[in-house]
Order: sequence, then C-alpha cells, then structure tokens
Amino acid sequence: HVDVQQVPHHVQQTHVDVQLLSRHLQQAHVDVQPVSRHVQQAYVDVQQVPHHVQQAHVDVGLLSTPVQQGHVDNSSSLRAEDPIDVRSFLQKVHDLLTDHVEDQKGLKKLFAEWRRTSDHELCGERAMAELAPLDLLPILAEEAAAGVEHAGGAEAWAQLDSGQLETANLAIRKAIITHLGKAAYNDLPESERGLVDLFIHAGCCMPKELNSIKGGNTRLMAFWEKSSLQAPCLLMNRDNDAAASCGSSVAKRQAEERSCRGAVKLSELAGALFRHKDDKKGQQDAVRYFFEATLGFQFKLLVHLQYYWDFLELVRDKKDSGTFNHMEHNVWKGLHDLSTLTELCVLALYTQSISHPYMREARGPQNGLTNHLDLGPLHARLKAHMACIVADPEILLAPDASYEGGSLDGHLWEWPEVLITVHQLAPTLPHLPLAVSEFVAGALDTWGRFSAEFAPGWTIARLTKFKRQLAWMPSTNDENEGSSGTLRILARITLNVAASAQCSTDV
Repeated sequence: HVDVQQVPHHVQQTHVDVQLLSRHLQQAHVDVQPVSRHVQQAYVDVQQVPHHVQQAHVDVGLLSTPVQQGHVDNSSSLRAEDPIDVRSFLQKVHDLLTDHVEDQKGLKKLFAEWRRTSDHELCGERAMAELAPLDLLPILAEEAAAGVEHAGGAEAWAQLDSGQLETANLAIRKAIITHLGKAAYNDLPESERGLVDLFIHAGCCMPKELNSIKGGNTRLMAFWEKSSLQAPCLLMNRDNDAAASCGSSVAKRQAEERSCRGAVKLSELAGALFRHKDDKKGQQDAVRYFFEATLGFQFKLLVHLQYYWDFLELVRDKKDSGTFNHMEHNVWKGLHDLSTLTELCVLALYTQSISHPYMREARGPQNGLTNHLDLGPLHARLKAHMACIVADPEILLAPDASYEGGSLDGHLWEWPEVLITVHQLAPTLPHLPLAVSEFVAGALDTWGRFSAEFAPGWTIARLTKFKRQLAWMPSTNDENEGSSGTLRILARITLNVAASAQCSTDV
C-alpha cells in the first residue's frame, strides 16, 4: 500500500438546544498498480460542544480524535518501545467531509493550518536529528536572537525567572524546528509537495439536494407576489388565527407576517397529523387502518388526495362536536387550495425528475461509498438538465412526457403514479408550468452555490486520478449522521438519562 488515508467525518446538530458533534472515521488503503482502494469504517462518538464556534469544534472534536486514538495505542504494551506520534495521524488526512453549515469553511481552514504546522514540526524534528551540531549553530543563533528580541532585549531576558526562561527556550526550539521543517518542505520536488499539501474539504451530497429544495421554495414563494397571482392560503397556528380574526389591524398584519403558507408548510402539518413521531399524538393509527382497508398499500399525500379528503371528513364526522380541530382544519384547507396544490405538484415533479435520480447517482452502486471527488460530471449534467426544465417545463408536463427525457438519469420514475396524478390535476392548475419553471430556477441557483467545489479550475477539477483515489471521500455523510440520529432516538426513549450519559453511549 502506498498510503493509508484517514477521512474524518464531522457533522453538527442540535438536540433540545444542545450542540452535538458527531464523528466518524473512514480509512482508505490505496494501491498504486492498479490504482485501487479498500475502505474500513469506524464510528468514533457523539459529543457535546460548548458553543457553535469553529475553534471549539477543532479542540473538542477533531483535535481530540487523534489525541485519544494515540493515547489508547500508546497504552498498549506493543507500543512501549515505539510510541506513536499523534501528529503522524494528520499526515494521513487528505480531506474533511462535513455538512454545509457556513462555519465549516472556517473549520476547514483551522484544521488545514493545524495539519500544515504538524507536518512542518515532524519534518523539522527529523532534519534537526540529522544535522551536525556545527550546521545547526547558525540557525540556533538566528532564532535565539529573535527570541531575545521578542522578550524585550538582553536586559529583559536576563530578568526572566526559571519558568519564563524554560518557556522561552521551548519557543526557540520550536522556532528552530519550524525553520528546518519549512526548509525541508521547500526542498521537496513539486510533485511531492503536491502530495503533502493535498487536503480537500467537501460537503455531503444529501444536504446539497435538501438545500436546493429550500432555494426553489424561496423562489416559488416570491413568484406568487411577483406575478400578482393568488398566493397559497395562510396556514396560521391557533394564536395567530385568533389575533387575525379578533385583533386590531396591526395585530392582524403581524399575525399574517409571522404565519406560513404553501406546500412545505402543509406537508409539515400533514406529517404531524398523519404520522407524528410521538405515537400518542396525531392520527397515524387511524390513517394506517383507513388506508389499509381502503387501498391495501402505502399512501402518498398527492396521489391519494381524494382519500385524504374522505379520511378528514370521517375524522370530523366521528366527533361529538362535528368540527375539525385547528390543525385538521389547516390541513383540510390546504388540500383544497389550488395554489397550495400547485406547489405540491411542483415539489412532486422535482423529487421525481431531480431528487431521486440525483440521490441514486450520488450514492452509486456502492451505496454512498462512491468517490465524492468523481462527481463533478454528475453535477454539471444536473445543472444542464435543470436549465432545460426551466426553459421548457413541458419536459415534465406534456401528456407524452417520459422518464427518458424528464428524469435526470433517464431511468424509470421512482413513483410513476405521481406523474399520472400531476397530469390529471394539471388542467385545474393554470399556473403550474410557470411555478415549475420558477421553482427549478431557484433550485438551480442554489445548486450553483452548493456544488462550487466541482467548478472548473478549482482544486477537485485539477486532481489526477491517483490523487482522487488518495483523497477519496464518500459521497454522503450518512454513517456519521446516522450516529447522531440514533442518539436522538435514544434520548427520546431514555428521557431520564443525562445527556452526557447518552452522548457517551456507544450508539
């Protein structure tokens, strides 16, 4: 093996207002002839971090991983005579896979600087051990003079106590090592310096797709007002609804401004009503029994729209009051609103033509172990396909529209019945073509930002085949995010267990 590469995964989430840091490690053994790799995976842990600051995540998260690993390894009797240097771990790290939170870019810079400094120190220590004393004297004199000057001059140096003097001498020694390390680095051939400097930061593919939907939805929400069209109905919570109905004009305006509307909000409410995560809330049991008795197979909000109308009527009529509660009324209202249904159709078309095909290709046949660095052509093809839909939404809406031209990968629709339903509803939704075009245009703009790492001329595009294998990283952060998700489920089940105990559990 020419190299054993460590790929740290780093994802941050919040659980009950507590910042969590989940860590996962993948080790790739890379061969030269032929160029190939073998991947081993390791779960590290989930930790609490004191605050949402990059340096805290380096110190508490990324820094502690090799430190803990080295401490455990050196505790073994096998390492008694040959302890491992923790800094050697960093020489094996060629990339960092994180989520897309903005501060991760700063985290990458901090980690890259830590890696570079450690490499210079190791090279400098080896160079100093090999230098003859006479060859070391000029550098020692230079750095000692700089140390004295930094202390405030010869008089200030003479007044240092033993503790301060020891600290200053250690700083001089470190400066000498760094000096020698940088010199050794500069003497390397350019090809070897390229391998030493190889460090890539990338974001998981799944949040790219999720954020594209956010970008498309933002553009779609603005589309209604920009086009002076009837926007989706407001889906107010109980308090805002009361303020809008009985309050002053100011209270009504504030309630409307703070309330949400559209397909995304309706989907959120429908999820809470029909499939609540708490099995003691919502109508999930009744929904399951109703649809199993009616259809006998799984159900989808848009495809089985008429059945959801029937189910909500059944829920209402079985009550003594004969009325909906507030959430049920919001869902009922949203499912009968043409503008909201238009947005639901847009989301359905996007998931069938872009989301599912993209996730299939990004994960690849290895289910997420596809090399992230090889996905540049996929993202270029993705954006080209979306641009075609923006220019001509009939690619998806025409009566003869097919998966061959509409789906990103040209394969069968994930759920063909979704396309059938949208085509059946299309005659009643006059603004659907424009809404599709606007949504996809907003998503396309977002894809441009979240796939910038693959831009022509950037680091990934310039990598050779060997460097792509050497800096291999998975296309998704699924294993790592799965750890933090497992913790959330554990916390929900074991309510009386302290958060620190939950984090320390081997999930």
